[in-house]
Amino acid sequence: NFIKKKKQWLFPEYYSAFSCKADQCRNTCCSSWRIPVSKKEYNALITMECSEELNRRVQGAFVMPDFVSDDTYRYVSFNWLGNCPIQDKGLCALHREKGEGYLPKICRLYPRSLKQINDTLFVSCSGSCEKVAEILYENKSLNILEGELDAKPELFYTVEDNDITQILA
Repeated sequence: NFIKKKKQWLFPEYYSAFSCKADQCRNTCCSSWRIPVSKKEYNALITMECSEELNRRVQGAFVMPDFVSDDTYRYVSFNWLGNCPIQDKGLCALHREKGEGYLPKICRLYPRSLKQINDTLFVSCSGSCEKVAEILYENKSLNILEGELDAKPELFYTVEDNDITQILA
């Protein structure tokens, strides 16, 4: 019997209070940011079965970067308003029709960042997210908790003890 064990993480106290504001956000993360999409994600998106409208949006949603790699195979392009072309009335049409599992990794994770530094697992949330900024303003709590999360780190660092302060800064 294989039992999937949840790992111990360090995370900010406000982490569980985060949920995307979606169409209520004034400064959406879907606007004017270079959003990289991996080769695997790109191929899955352009070949998925979906409505004709979503297919039209997805087919026109990507541009090739100057330097292509498996991790940055395409960027999400912007429409004339500077928004993601898959966005519809402030909501992601892909998320709405197909579910969170179809979103590129960066869209599923943001504003969360999952890091492993040596043997320690850390979660942080970016203050560039409007909702995170509101939570911090309202709670004024920067307590760090330790607990179980069913997650995998996205970034890995191996550092000497004297270098740890540079990564955590």
